[in-house]
Amino acid sequence: MMAFFYFSCDVFASNALQAKPLVINQTLVNKIHKLKSNSSNASDIEKMIGSPIACLPVHASYEAWVCQWKGNLASAGIANTLNIWFEAGMTTSIIAIDAAGNFLKSP
Repeated sequence: MMAFFYFSCDVFASNALQAKPLVINQTLVNKIHKLKSNSSNASDIEKMIGSPIACLPVHASYEAWVCQWKGNLASAGIANTLNIWFEAGMTTSIIAIDAAGNFLKSP
């Protein structure tokens, strides 16, 4: 049995969860990708698109996590999601799936 542990998004300034749907498309992925890579990326992304629906640690021994934003807050499916990996607040990977099920990656 696999268990998922959601933790508070305290890596973000507002410490809140996503409250409204997000339009997930290649334009959004490209906009996030164009941010200058530094330790303020997590904060900058929250200001740009709001708080994520959930964040999970990806490694116990260093500060790394993945956060997810949803295009449809009522759906538990993978379509219409934006996933961003961070290490020490810096974006390391961006992968999204639009509403039609197409994978969107940063250039």
